[in-house]
Amino acid sequence: MATFPASGVLVSDSIVPRSQGAFNTYEIKRQFDLTSLLAALIANADVDNLFNLPANFVILAASLSVVTPGTKNATAFTLQLRLGATALAAALDVTAAAGTAAVGGNATYSMPLAVGGAAAAINFLAAVTGGAALATLNPVVQVKLVVSDMS
Repeated sequence: MATFPASGVLVSDSIVPRSQGAFNTYEIKRQFDLTSLLAALIANADVDNLFNLPANFVILAASLSVVTPGTKNATAFTLQLRLGATALAAALDVTAAAGTAAVGGNATYSMPLAVGGAAAAINFLAAVTGGAALATLNPVVQVKLVVSDMS
């Protein structure tokens, strides 16, 4: 299983605070070049940790989009954005055209979604099927989250 470490908590140059009464709401928008970040190509069932959200945060909205498509020697190559083991949006075909996105909705993905009493990882779950079941080029993807600090 390919894994790269969490890159920190709410990196200040990638969030925009907004005031919502007594609570601060943040937009987190970060790009991840998985070819340069991972030591290996993404394979089926890999879980790749991106960054940690601190305890007592609530995710209000989430999306994952393709910046530069990956390639595959398989039938399907998708990534699903998650908080720990909880899906935040539908699986996204990361070989699709740039700009293709999967957006988490409040009904299907139980938003708002509380992080809980301990920090939790934002990660991807890979699904690579058919063929040799291995991606031949990892994509560049963008993660967008709207979160609120409820501590």
